[in-house]
Formats: sequence, C-alpha cells, structure tokens
Amino acid sequence: MLRWPPQSSDSVFCGLILFVTSLVTSTPSAGATDAIVWHRSLETAKSQLSSISGDTAPLFLIAVTNDIDTPAETQPSFWCRQWLDRRVAGVLSERPDLETRVGAVHLAAGLPPELTGQSDFNRPERLVLAVADADSRLLSFCVGIPTRDTLWGMIEDAEEVAAMRANAAVRPGHWRRDVAQRSLQRVNRYYAERLRRVMQALKLVKQVEPDPAALEQVDAPEGRGTLPEAELDDGKLDQGLPNAEQPSETNAASVNEAVLPSREEEGEWEDPQVDDQWTEKLDAAVKIQIAGDAGLDASDPVDWGLRLNLVHDVFTSLYRLDAFSRFADSEIRRDDPDFYRVTLGQLEQNAETRDDWVQCALPLLVGLSLRDRWESLVEVVWQQPAVRFEPMTAELEAWWNKHRPVTPLVFRMRRLAIADASARHEVSATGPPGRVTWADLENALQQFPVREVSYSQWYAIQRNEGWVAVDLFRPTTVTDIVASPKSNRPMLIRRGESPARNLSKLRRLQRAAGKTNDP
Repeated sequence: MLRWPPQSSDSVFCGLILFVTSLVTSTPSAGATDAIVWHRSLETAKSQLSSISGDTAPLFLIAVTNDIDTPAETQPSFWCRQWLDRRVAGVLSERPDLETRVGAVHLAAGLPPELTGQSDFNRPERLVLAVADADSRLLSFCVGIPTRDTLWGMIEDAEEVAAMRANAAVRPGHWRRDVAQRSLQRVNRYYAERLRRVMQALKLVKQVEPDPAALEQVDAPEGRGTLPEAELDDGKLDQGLPNAEQPSETNAASVNEAVLPSREEEGEWEDPQVDDQWTEKLDAAVKIQIAGDAGLDASDPVDWGLRLNLVHDVFTSLYRLDAFSRFADSEIRRDDPDFYRVTLGQLEQNAETRDDWVQCALPLLVGLSLRDRWESLVEVVWQQPAVRFEPMTAELEAWWNKHRPVTPLVFRMRRLAIADASARHEVSATGPPGRVTWADLENALQQFPVREVSYSQWYAIQRNEGWVAVDLFRPTTVTDIVASPKSNRPMLIRRGESPARNLSKLRRLQRAAGKTNDP
C-alpha cells in the first residue's frame, strides 16, 4: 500500500506520476480478453446471472467513471475497461468459482460539454469501483484502478461482509463492529485515531483498539513527507468543517466528550467556529445511532446523506493533508486547487492512493443500498456532480409545459452530497440601509414558480430545448437558473455575484412577463 514516502519526496512524487501514467497508457497483454460482460444497469446484469448462478449469492462489480453518458444501448466502452477486464481475468483464473457469480455494471457520470461551456471537465479520468450484492447493498469499494490482488481482496472482503450479514441474527450488531475492527487494523494511525472516535460516537462499539503491530508498520519516518504533527496539534485539519445540514435535537454532550479532540490533545483551535461545527456534525451523527442493525434504515435517504457528510467532514480534511504531505512538490501551495483536482485526481487512478479514506468510510457505508444513491458517493469523491443522460420525467415535463409559455421559471440547482458544496448565498443576511441584498433577490425569485432540479434533470431540459452550452461551474458555481418564455438564453445566478445586478435583470423579466406573482 502507498504509505509515507522516504526522505526524498520529490523523486517519489515524480515516480508516482510516472507509475500512474504508465498504468493508464500501457496496453493490456495480448492474452487479455473480455473476461466479463459489462452492463448498463444492475437489472440487466442480474437477469444475465440469474440463468446461470443457481442458488449461489451473486456479486456485482459497479464501475462508475467520469466518461460522458450516452443513450447508446450497446455494451459500455469506458476509459479503463481494458485494464479492469485484465484484472478481472486475473482473479477469475485463480477463482473459477466466481465466473458464474460475478456480474458487472458500468455507469458513466461525467460532465457533458453542454454544462461546461464546451470545456472538458473530465480530466483526469476517474473511477469508483464498488462490489455490491443483488440488492445493491455496498460490500466494498475502492477509488481508482485496483491491482489484481487488490480486486481479489475486495471480492473476499465483500464475501466476508455478506457472510457477516447472514449471521447477523445469531450475532446481532457484531458484523459492523467487525468491519470497523478490520478497518482500524488496515489504516495509518492518524486515520485510526479519528475512526475510533467516530465509531465510539456512533455507539457502534464501546471501545475499539487498533492493532499495535499494524500501527508500527505505518508510522512515518522523520523528515519531509511525514504528516506534520504541528498541523494536528494546531487543529488545522478541522478548520472549515461545514455545518450539519440538519441540526440535531439530540443532546450529545456525552458523545462530544468521547469524540471531540481535547485542548490538551490537539492544542488551541485557531478557528472559533470549529468546536461548534464539530458539535453540530456529531450531533447529526448521533441521529444515525448505529447499534448493529437495530437503528439502521437503509431506505432512508436522510440517513445516507448524514453518513456521507460525516465521512467527508471527518476524514477528507485528513486525507487532503495526508496526500499533500506525501505527494506535493515543495513549490506547491497548500491551497492550490490544481493540486487537488488535477494532480491528486491523476494519482487517484491508482486505488492505493485513497485507500485509508476508503477503509474509514466502509464501517459507515457498508451494507447500505447504492440504488439511486451512488451519485452522492461519487460526488463526495470527485467533488463535482455526477450527470446521467436521462429523459425528462413525465411530472417534470408536465410542469414545464404548464408554466413555460406564460412565466419565467426558476430552477434551483440541487446541492451536492457534501454539505458545503455549491452552497447557496446566505439569503437571511441583512445589509446597510438602501443596499440590495441576497434576501431581496430571493424575494423576487419567489414571485415565479421555483423548482429544485438535479444537474441530470437540467441537462435533459437543455437538450430538449436545444439551448447553447453554458458553463455552470466557472467563474463560480450557478445556484439558480431563470428560464424566460420565448428565450433560449437562460439567466444564470452565480455564487458571489452582485445581487443588485441580478435583481435588475430579474425585474426586467417580471415586466416582460406582465406580472409580479404566479401561483
């Protein structure tokens, strides 16, 4: 596994870049053939396996890439298929019993050029690979292309989790505990400490101790490339944690004692809001209340969202510091966005790069259904929307046809799975007397029909109308789109723009529509 680099980090960084580049540019061996058929949906993959798998429990590889989705009905072609085929063939050569038990699904979720102003936002290429059961429940996953041995290990982990779940009636509450213990033995000690605190907060375990031998193996050597202890001591890892989307009504004082880093442990916080943000997020975690399966409602999207936000808030900041310490050149700034989007994205084509983060996420996410929710997991990893080629739903089309000819329509872009991502402006903020605020703009928007849509739904509308490409992400993210009758140029409202200028445009639309209110 990728761990802490030796003293010469610059050479290691260059070597890793060359390694990942070779990973995606080398040609598979001549003997590599299509070892598995990739389907476009889990349903078709299940139907293909049902005729041959008999009574054995099937497993499904679900590969999500940032290729652009198309309406084609042919077998999927995606950027890393040949490498995944080779890995699968290697595993099946050692485990022929899996040939009739493993199906494969590919889901393309890249940003189409119609939403990026014809720019290519899908570089570097990305992959999230999951192993799920026939009910779409997540059993294991990785970020990037796994080696043959890593893929083999993922399948064995999935079989192990499936067996744990099957024995849940005999040992209630133990299978998640076992997954947590397994993760603690695999991760670096910084991740292990944070994971242990979260597991205690969720009452998943009373006390989970990492394997001391495993921790010794991942201790960082002195010098450049180690995770800076000063960063941990100053509490900088946790600066900027977003507020919980749903503030909890539960009193979590006892949980905070177990989870919040003490002043003695991690020094004084520089950001006075960090304590409150940790408290709010862990209050939200208390709402999950995982005690084995007793409090688990896998069908509840709020539960899924809370878990993803908890994973992001607690472990992503640590992962980013970890990755910067391991891979960044001495001249790269800590706040350089290109490092995280481009360089780290390229490195994440190797599944080992983000493995510690994945291992920490598994105890929270394993066993939950990916059906209709895999997009949010991908958004947390890629930090960008997952967009599918989908037709307009009948309900959306009816709403559109009813209002479109007579009034401007406001489309509110759905926020990403991450609580702070694409956050809208603070509409409750008040400004100096006589100055236009976001609250004034919000009041004006509410005079028209307002509807929240996903990026996939807006993509369907834009295709149906034949509108020109727009960039929803630069210079800043679009929060609202106003579509006017008889106009093929929607008005875009972005974060950070002047509310006064947008309000002036909106009032012109109101006058053109001949009304100030629409039920």
